[in-house]
Amino acid sequence: MLTDRVSREKEAYDEGDVWQESDKLHKRFWHVFECRDTREALQYYQDALAHYSQAAIILDYGCYDGEQTAELLELGPKKIIGIDISEKAIRDAKNRFKGNRKTSFKTMDAHNMDFKDETFDLVAGKAILHHLDYERAIDEIERVLKPGGHAIFIEPLRDNPGGKLIRWLTPRARTEDELPLSREQIEYANRRFGGGRHRFHNLFSVAFGMISSLFLKKPDNFLTNIGYRLDRWLARTFMRYWMRSVVLVWEKK
Repeated sequence: MLTDRVSREKEAYDEGDVWQESDKLHKRFWHVFECRDTREALQYYQDALAHYSQAAIILDYGCYDGEQTAELLELGPKKIIGIDISEKAIRDAKNRFKGNRKTSFKTMDAHNMDFKDETFDLVAGKAILHHLDYERAIDEIERVLKPGGHAIFIEPLRDNPGGKLIRWLTPRARTEDELPLSREQIEYANRRFGGGRHRFHNLFSVAFGMISSLFLKKPDNFLTNIGYRLDRWLARTFMRYWMRSVVLVWEKK
């Protein structure tokens, strides 16, 4: 049931070590997360946020302890409201931004947000949608977003071969219910919002980045550069859905 799923996610982050285990994984194969293709994807995400944040009312969706909130504050928003299922994370976020009048934080289930319809100009999150009942979450985001507003996310993709291997080898670095996104799920949201423009990244650069992390010092090396060129070509084909992750940019029509 949905309530059980929410409880398991809450427990994993309030009492478990999922975040710590995931951080270990990132540090072990850091070239994957620092190579050119990944950096350009993050820049695409940040550029989209910068374009739509000025004077906006923003929902920091799955804000955790407010790391992204700090970045959003530099983009000139009118107001940022952060929500997360973890009570511990929300306490940390409140302490971090204590006295800042542009920010507020609430412990909240993203499937049932207590905001009025058409409240936000922008909803943004990193690696959060795949933890949720996806269609229920998309419907709620569409509900609280103003017409002409934008939803911007970075999410992992389900069919990436390297991602499947990493998930199998490191079960403690993820929660029981999380599931990377499928092509069908992305297309569902495209229809719900009325279209989208997305950047897919990291297929060969995952495999090459994992290998080079073990033997080479710098993330920009001959292996990851080959991966980058291959990935930019593959991103124009149906194989883009086999990549590691995607930057999703939707506009509510």
